[in-house]
Order: sequence, then structure tokens, then C-alpha cells
Amino acid sequence: MNQYEIPTIFRQLLAEECLQRALTARKCDYCTHGYCIDACFEMIYLCLLTGRREEALEYLRKGIEVDPIDTDFRNMKERLLGK
Repeated sequence: MNQYEIPTIFRQLLAEECLQRALTARKCDYCTHGYCIDACFEMIYLCLLTGRREEALEYLRKGIEVDPIDTDFRNMKERLLGK
């Protein structure tokens, strides 16, 4: 079985598991956040893709809390909340 034979839902679950691990992994050497904002942003996107808007908003709130000037989070906030 190759990657194209794996149903989409299983790929999404695997991606989510990997991102969850990234959120709690040690920070990158160049990072000052102590929380992986890249994984956080990808979790927002994954939650939206799977219809979990409220969970996506929680990740968005956490991302903005960690890095309030990050343009990706600010753009996503505007897209989701119109603010």
C-alpha cells in the first residue's frame, strides 16, 4: 500500500497527530516563543478542513497570544472573524 491508497481521513489523523507532537516538542534553536507557532497555524487549517471551526478558533487564540504580531495569525483572524 502506498500513500495514495491511504484514505484521506487517515492522512488527516496522521497529520493531526504529528502536529500535536510538534506543539509540545522542544522549541527550534532560533525560536523565542516556546510554542511551535507553525504547527499551531497548521492545526488551525487542519481543523477548518475537517469542519472543527471552534477548535480552529482556540488554536488561533493561542497563536495570537504567543505571537500577537504574526501576520499569518492576524490574516487568519480577519478571515475567520472579520476583525
